[in-house]
Amino acid sequence: MISGGTDLDDDLAARVPSPAAAVPSAPAPCLPTHLGDLTDRARTYVAAASSANTRKAYAANWKHFSA
Repeated sequence: MISGGTDLDDDLAARVPSPAAAVPSAPAPCLPTHLGDLTDRARTYVAAASSANTRKAYAANWKHFSA
């Protein structure tokens, strides 16, 4: 069984960071306003690129693969 939906899977998924976590939460202070807006839009796209359930399944599958 690759992903079973157990509490262990939930714990593992909680430790897997969202792709949006790799994007800084605030634009650099030297960026013009329009670039800050684009950064916010990019952060939104990154967060929407995969759901929490997808990341949870990937984490469970990776755990199974690496065991």
